[in-house]
Amino acid sequence: MFSYTNEDIDFAHKQDYASSPKDEYGKHMHYFYELVYFIQGDVDYTIEDETRHLEAGDIAFIKPGQFHFATVNRKKIYERYVVKFPEEALPPFLLERVKELEKFYPVCSTQEYLFKQLDYVYEHYDGEEISLLFLSKLEELLINLSKLGNQDTQEKDPRISRITTYIEEHIKEKMTLKEIAQDLGYSESYLSAIFRDKMKISLMQYIRSKKVIAARTFIINGSKPQEVSDFFGFSDYSTFYRSYIKVIGYPPNKDKK
Repeated sequence: MFSYTNEDIDFAHKQDYASSPKDEYGKHMHYFYELVYFIQGDVDYTIEDETRHLEAGDIAFIKPGQFHFATVNRKKIYERYVVKFPEEALPPFLLERVKELEKFYPVCSTQEYLFKQLDYVYEHYDGEEISLLFLSKLEELLINLSKLGNQDTQEKDPRISRITTYIEEHIKEKMTLKEIAQDLGYSESYLSAIFRDKMKISLMQYIRSKKVIAARTFIINGSKPQEVSDFFGFSDYSTFYRSYIKVIGYPPNKDKK
């Protein structure tokens, strides 16, 4: 097992036991990419409107702004590789391919050798050598995934798909529960209930987090935080500021710098 972090890049081989459960399976979204290669355990993984019971060799691929969580049977060992990286870590041609990747890739046992090589690199190399070799393995893995084609055989929840698609299409607008319910033809109580039941989060909290992830791209490209807050329909800057810290982990001015 290992854990390696260098700036915004994180590689890890993790194994959790029933006697020492981890609290990292919670519901969240973030501004970077995350790749999970499942080895063993009893885990249901949810990414947006799709939930899959993971089998050995499965890959879960989470893009920036995608809400996700794992439902873990803590009585069984949970082993996996986890790789986190920002889009800036990839060359432009590969980033374009990565943006088209699916959420799940079933039984990618042919990629297992690449993950096992991460253990070898961590044990036999030092410093910048590890970082360079890890990035090389990541690029090879992503290129391989991009050549697998459409692996999306999992049935999606049509109601959640409809809701999340609506939110993506209106992300720059000021949305209220009442307006969304009316536009989708649901009652407010039904809309809230089905979304929380599937996603384990309130609809409005989900929307605020989505807006923050989208807003960050504008800020790192030079837009002023106050203007971005207005652009994405936040009621006031203080709400945007608090939401930004909660989702990103630090204030918007830090990304501007």
